[in-house]
Amino acid sequence: MEIWPHSFARGLPRTVSDHCPILMETKFVDWGPKPFRFINAWTSHPDFARIVSESWNKEGISGWSSYVYKEKLKRLKTDLKCWNRNCFGLIEENIAKLRTEIEEWDVVDDTLGLEESESIKRNAAAANLLLQFKNRDSLLSQKARDRWLADGDVNSSYFHRMIKGRRAKNSLSGLLLNDRWVDEPSQVKKAVREHFEGQFKQRRGFRLSLPEDFVQKKLSRESRESLEHLFTEEEVKAAIWNCE
Repeated sequence: MEIWPHSFARGLPRTVSDHCPILMETKFVDWGPKPFRFINAWTSHPDFARIVSESWNKEGISGWSSYVYKEKLKRLKTDLKCWNRNCFGLIEENIAKLRTEIEEWDVVDDTLGLEESESIKRNAAAANLLLQFKNRDSLLSQKARDRWLADGDVNSSYFHRMIKGRRAKNSLSGLLLNDRWVDEPSQVKKAVREHFEGQFKQRRGFRLSLPEDFVQKKLSRESRESLEHLFTEEEVKAAIWNCE
């Protein structure tokens, strides 16, 4: 996975052999923009609330409410990604710089001693370094979706293996459609969309109508009529959201 991070393997029919051939493919296919993910470590940064507020309150978007809301979220996503790249994308470099700075202050302290202003700077660098460590651990833990960080010692290589393994496991490289392997992104997206549309689509047609003498002693007219109504979007959503 380190040499070919985008590779995937799938088993082929074994036919008359005792073994299944395994086909490994390494080509990179562009599936379009990646989904936006919220990083928990962002909330620990002192500038996070300001970045969100400034992005949300920018002018320049007009139209009906839903469109404005959608465009503001889109703009906020872009601003947060840029800010994350500058603040959290250089965590390892920031950690190295802070370590060097603290070592330099310690050398001065061992030889000449630190003045009060220098001691404050040294303590601020140490506090910033601790924050950088926490942010790095939080990022790794969230990306790996593993609780090891809360229950044991930090092991960066372990988290990186978990992240790469989960990415490979969740990768949808293609689909077998009508005995034909399809890995073109547009065709895979279309097949997935049609599958779920078929699962949640209701065929409009005859619904069971119960005789009057069958239900009049047990159900009211309103209850009987509700049995024959089409499912509403709210009912479908409630049923899905209540699933485990």
